[in-house]
Amino acid sequence: MGDRAKVREAHPITLANNSEPEPDIAIVKNRSTLYRDRHPHPADILWLIEVANSTLVKDLGVKRDLYASAEIEEYWVLNLQASTLVVFRDLMKSGYRSETTFTTGIIFPLAFPDLSIDIQQLLA
Repeated sequence: MGDRAKVREAHPITLANNSEPEPDIAIVKNRSTLYRDRHPHPADILWLIEVANSTLVKDLGVKRDLYASAEIEEYWVLNLQASTLVVFRDLMKSGYRSETTFTTGIIFPLAFPDLSIDIQQLLA
């Protein structure tokens, strides 16, 4: 991501309800000195990724709803059981309007439409 964003692995984020989940990967705005004083807030988060095996039900349910209510624009779940990538987008008040499952192809994150990511490489 270079200087475009910071990739944080298994570090807490702070949500409005004072919960501090620890997504497997959080791609956040590049404000490295700010995160020394506090965890990223929803306004700092570009998208979140959970890597799910034993936590699949929680990641596709409770965490999806938690992240949607925090207005996280994009949320991905790497489903290791089925070798799929589940992408949640199109945020509404009631949750994500779009849920798409991929096994192959290229995906472009909403925050970086010029960044192509090979889904097979994510699942490898």
